[in-house]
Amino acid sequence: MLSDLESSPVVALNTAIVLGQISSPEAAMSALDELADDPQLLRYRLFHIARAITLDELGRTAEAEDAYAAGLECPGNDAES
Repeated sequence: MLSDLESSPVVALNTAIVLGQISSPEAAMSALDELADDPQLLRYRLFHIARAITLDELGRTAEAEDAYAAGLECPGNDAES
């Protein structure tokens, strides 16, 4: 419903995360892969963390480590400093 009211990359990310919780990590990874070219999400730390967790759930440890590293490269906020 939220995506009908306010479609945004972050809403799509949250939808992908929920999909992983109610369906499977494979479904989440597919949805996350569809978002991988969004410039806003590429600079959004939580996108990379969601990818890392999902990749780890799939046993793709090396890729998960890369995703965590990409997340650390993203700008944070004052609360994270």
